[in-house]
Amino acid sequence: MEIDQVGVRCVRRTPVRSASGVVVAGERVAFIAGQGNGPNAAGRYLVTFAHTEDGPVEATATAGLVLPGGRRPSAWARRMVCRDGKAWM
Repeated sequence: MEIDQVGVRCVRRTPVRSASGVVVAGERVAFIAGQGNGPNAAGRYLVTFAHTEDGPVEATATAGLVLPGGRRPSAWARRMVCRDGKAWM
């Protein structure tokens, strides 16, 4: 959904369901969603990369979320805030 000071400009379909975070940088988009259930799934997130060019959102790749040190998170984030092309968890 695109919203500006006038209101809703358009609504777009996306191939991603149940994303807990969306990071947007120009025409590039990253959806962040929890991956799996059970005790071994804590902190497992899947990132779906996509792009949009005045049309539908098209997924281009997926990858597991890793921290700057290269390891996966060990617990679920209590909150996720996405702004200016970055996600804070």
